Amino acid sequence: MSIYNRLDSDSPKRVRIEVLSHDRIGLVSEICSVLSSTGADIRSHRARVYSDRKGAVWSAFTAEIVPAGSIDELLHKLARIKSAVDVTASQE
Repeated sequence: MSIYNRLDSDSPKRVRIEVLSHDRIGLVSEICSVLSSTGADIRSHRARVYSDRKGAVWSAFTAEIVPAGSIDELLHKLARIKSAVDVTASQE
C-alpha cells in the first residue's frame, strides 16, 4: 500500500521526506520553500554530503503535512527542483 492511500486527508500526518540531489548553493533553501508552499510544517532536517559521489547530497526532512492529501503535490514539486535525483516520502 502506498503512502498516499494511508494518509487521512482530515488530520495532519508526520511524514519523512528524503531528497537525493547534486549539491549546490541554495539547495536547502529551495527545498524548504517548496515544503512551505504546500503548507508543510518542518519539524527536523538532516543532511549529508557525499564527497565520494561527486557532491551528492542527501536531505531528510520530517514534516507535518496538512491536508495530508497535499503529499502528491509536494513530491511533484520537489522532484522538479534543479539537480534533484530522487524524492521519497514515508509516514512516520
